[in-house]
Amino acid sequence: YIVPDVVIEHVGDQHVVMLNDAATPRLGISPYYRRLATSGDGLAPETAAFLSDRLRSALWVMRCVEQRRSTLYKVVQALADRQAAFLARGLRHLRPMTLKDVAEMVGVHESTISRAVANKYVQTPQGAFALKFFFASAIAGTTTGADVASTSVKQVIRELIEAEDPREPHSDQKL
Repeated sequence: YIVPDVVIEHVGDQHVVMLNDAATPRLGISPYYRRLATSGDGLAPETAAFLSDRLRSALWVMRCVEQRRSTLYKVVQALADRQAAFLARGLRHLRPMTLKDVAEMVGVHESTISRAVANKYVQTPQGAFALKFFFASAIAGTTTGADVASTSVKQVIRELIEAEDPREPHSDQKL
């Protein structure tokens, strides 16, 4: 089964985003090696320099991982804000959203958003979804003038087909 990277829960009148720490455990540096690298007590200069360099590299990796976590959080928070109707009422209320929309909301490049959501899953009040699911194309020209997500239109058609009389199915034109 799928372990979600992020969970969105409905609390009061808002949606709360939580990163699943079980899916991405925290990194740390052993206090023993940190002390050795910073003090260099009793170490040959080459060894102290090597440990200091490795400590800097480890801290850089940890900052990069934390930056990815922060970006993922911001992306899902933007998604929760934009898709509040879907989270509260279901698939019919999914709004069209592009990588560009979220990139502008978060303040990063579209490619960063693409990498942030790749192979990531979110648990929502409506079920578990791949984050890429939320980037649905828009269908314009509805009676209200608003754009509708293609996924929402597919859901409406699915519901119409499931509700029709199998002995007298609707024509494509009627659907």
